[in-house]
Amino acid sequence: MRREHSTDVVTVRRSRERSDRMDENVDAIERDYTIRPFYTHRETGMCMDVALGGTFDPVHDGHRRLFQRAFELGDVTVGLTSNDLAAETRHVDRHVRSYDDRARRLEAELEPLAAEHDREFEIRTLEEPTGIATEPQFEYLVVSPETRAGGERINEIRRERGHEPLDVIVVPHVRAEDDDIISSTRIVKGEIDEHGNVRPEES
Repeated sequence: MRREHSTDVVTVRRSRERSDRMDENVDAIERDYTIRPFYTHRETGMCMDVALGGTFDPVHDGHRRLFQRAFELGDVTVGLTSNDLAAETRHVDRHVRSYDDRARRLEAELEPLAAEHDREFEIRTLEEPTGIATEPQFEYLVVSPETRAGGERINEIRRERGHEPLDVIVVPHVRAEDDDIISSTRIVKGEIDEHGNVRPEES
């Protein structure tokens, strides 16, 4: 059940016993982005320990692999790019859904994964390429291979601020049926669907 917690935060509380912190013996990784509160699915005042971010439009199996890895590690904060940042960070000029639309779709993706792993999650707005992951409470940063440099920069900032560096977990790409990478851009272009199945060419 969802209830309004403040003017721009929606809170969902789930009763659960907090899991012991997972084994820290994980692969090294990276990540980008920054945040402002929007949707919260955690107990008020409880800190998250895993961060990741992106535009997630449309969500595909590559994103789902990132989410799965993040929830394996702990409670998750997902930074979702603002409308302005989403446009600024596109390598290809294409339509991107509004923030509110993307947040609703992302929430629907995260809820079953959180329940499966008995975790909590929060969606926050990213207004600039680096941000939440520089906050001291985070321990892990989950990224895709192309955002490794962002994770390295975040750890530089954390060291400058006297914080411990994050364990940057790089999650491999998911390949489509044609062995190319699944990407939102390819989906929007009509080349593949969200699972990487190749769409037939229109005659």
